[in-house]
Amino acid sequence: MNDCEMCRHGYLAVLSHELRNPLAALSNSLYVLKMIQPGDPRSSRAMAVMDRQIRQITSLVDRLTDAANLDQGKVRLCWSSTNLCEVLYNVGADHEGIFAGREIQFCTQIPLGPICVSADTAVLTQILSNLLQNAAQFTPPGGRVILALEYDGEAQRARIRVQDSGIGLEPGLRDRLFEPFIQADTSLARTHGGLGLGLTLVKGFVALHGGSVRAESKGPGLGSTFIVELPSTGAAPAISPLAL
Repeated sequence: MNDCEMCRHGYLAVLSHELRNPLAALSNSLYVLKMIQPGDPRSSRAMAVMDRQIRQITSLVDRLTDAANLDQGKVRLCWSSTNLCEVLYNVGADHEGIFAGREIQFCTQIPLGPICVSADTAVLTQILSNLLQNAAQFTPPGGRVILALEYDGEAQRARIRVQDSGIGLEPGLRDRLFEPFIQADTSLARTHGGLGLGLTLVKGFVALHGGSVRAESKGPGLGSTFIVELPSTGAAPAISPLAL
């Protein structure tokens, strides 16, 4: 068996595991509903479990669909002139509760703007959400995550930075993080769960916008930084950070 086949087998094993868990919870909850009488307080708990697990499966299927569409070149973007500052602020606000729930300090360093890019706002939001969810997943309680935006006037590029104080990266893993089969076969993915598709989607969606993404880390236990660069269609004024 070659390396590619081994990676695919590892990926299928991860996919099987990620689907089996919610399906088992759904099956158990359905059994409870069949056994209890109407009005039993256990019914509301079972329904809540079923709701969470259905949303989990839906999220997994959505990511698989996005990955398949990217691979087949079927993604169609709805282009518009977008204020990147506003998008980052809104996405940061949407994720503030996630970080608070995990006892992670979260702050933003966003210019007052505008910093304009030609982008699909919905896809751009998904890129940022995937990066922030990744940071939350791999940062322990008491850690810190920063969402920052800078403008490079000389290169006319906007630079988004998601920096965490989490578990960091092995040097050999940085260049492979955005490959789905490689990532899914690592102990990192197996330990923390997930399909390992989030960063793959980030890379694909950023590339469709004419941008680039890279990961930096000083090593295990020293945190990670993900940097997205996008062509900018408008200059920014002096930076005055907005904080959540």
